[in-house]
Amino acid sequence: LTPQQSMSTTLGDNEDHMLKLSTRGRYGLRALIEIAHHYKEGPVLMGDIAKRQQFSRKYLHALLTSLKEAGLVRSQRGARGGYLLAMDPSDILMSDVFEALEGMLSIIDCLTDPARCERQQNCDTWPLWKRLNDNLQTILEGTTLADMMRESKASADFVESSEDSVCMHQKIPEPNKKGSS
Repeated sequence: LTPQQSMSTTLGDNEDHMLKLSTRGRYGLRALIEIAHHYKEGPVLMGDIAKRQQFSRKYLHALLTSLKEAGLVRSQRGARGGYLLAMDPSDILMSDVFEALEGMLSIIDCLTDPARCERQQNCDTWPLWKRLNDNLQTILEGTTLADMMRESKASADFVESSEDSVCMHQKIPEPNKKGSS
């Protein structure tokens, strides 16, 4: 490889090299929200979830199996069967959902397995990766399925609650720019 080829491969000129969650996490969360919207109504058929969310029943079955093994959903057999939440949506943390679907989330390997990088002790970038990872974990641990349900029903930036208007979308602060005060 030439230095230019190496640089473009390393930095990622296309979306194949971006940091992203797999479809397991994204589709599994969509399926879980679908089930949660019917929490007090009873079981939801796998075929109905697959049709509404537009992914295959086979893939959905694998996702639901992971969620079931993690104790987040349960299945009910019979004519009135389907999938239900195993607990109240306010008790299901996004950190548990993503751990069930993706495994342990970490933006780089050395954060969860220091043996994978011999430079960790002297790495100038490690503190940034640690902060990013810690913030991701904080967000996932602080967000419940009930929060996701409220946000998914929002058609605007504000949703009426029984008490007040509540802002459902927080603005993330812009990073400090050089030369600005």
